[in-house]
Amino acid sequence: MLLVDGNSVLTDLYKSSLKERLGNHGVNIEKTSDRLVSFYKVTNTYLSVFEVFGAFGMIIGVAGLGFVLLRNYNTRKQEFAMMLAAGFHVKKYQKHDSF
Repeated sequence: MLLVDGNSVLTDLYKSSLKERLGNHGVNIEKTSDRLVSFYKVTNTYLSVFEVFGAFGMIIGVAGLGFVLLRNYNTRKQEFAMMLAAGFHVKKYQKHDSF
């Protein structure tokens, strides 16, 4: 890989000169901006894929947490009924400040 720095106005002259002199060696000439655009396309594709995987992971995680909480409630349902029968009430207790 060879990077050439020069006047942007003379880009076509540089390309034709390099192709003429290095044509027998299988030279492939691209503008740096075009090459960087192709690299950024690949990078953006990877980022998009991992963004989708991250969203799926979050959805699966939240659903898994919901199932765990639901299972916990279902296994302790009898305990909650016993507590209510024993006199515990479902209400918010307020904090009492003593002065």
